[in-house]
Amino acid sequence: GARRGLAAACLCLAMIPLLWTAPAAMAKDYYVALGASLAEGIGASTPANKYVSEIYRHEASRYPSLTLKSFACGGTTTIKFIHGPGCEPGTQLGNAEAFLNAHHGKVAFVTIDIGANEMIPCIDESAVNEGCVEGALGEDSVNLPIILAGLQAASPGIRIFAMNYYDPYLADGEKGEPGLALAGETLEVVDRMNAELESVYAVYGVP
Repeated sequence: GARRGLAAACLCLAMIPLLWTAPAAMAKDYYVALGASLAEGIGASTPANKYVSEIYRHEASRYPSLTLKSFACGGTTTIKFIHGPGCEPGTQLGNAEAFLNAHHGKVAFVTIDIGANEMIPCIDESAVNEGCVEGALGEDSVNLPIILAGLQAASPGIRIFAMNYYDPYLADGEKGEPGLALAGETLEVVDRMNAELESVYAVYGVP
């Protein structure tokens, strides 16, 4: 599971303290979850323990009418997020944009994890394909801005919180010298990927 998903290290979800009680007309009814297998729950001990469910339970205390709406689809890359195919008819971006537009002012926040599946083909049991890594980083740098711009245009002012990733290949270091060498290579790759993702998120004001 972890190898298929480059699972999450840091949920940069700086949840906003409840400073005042919103009137009923301004109640926030939805938490929209976007992304790939991590949002679907891969690696979680139970479906109830996937990070999306944990966040939903935490935030439901602030938003009593909160409903979780997930568009997450395992195996999604940034390209598939935009163009499909996905787990539902249409595309994840198009479906999310339509939902945000139709429920403008009713969505409390959006979470997203995307960009790691581009890296999966670049790493095998013994080596990292550097050319593949460069291509994957390029795809993320081009496609992630399209995703974020689309979401923000569909619901101006929407709060989006993003995830970065940890390196599951570090566990190969326990297998001896070859595993240690691979772990060192993959750690560098994941650090570069996180830096690229975080730089794009920063441009769009997404923590």
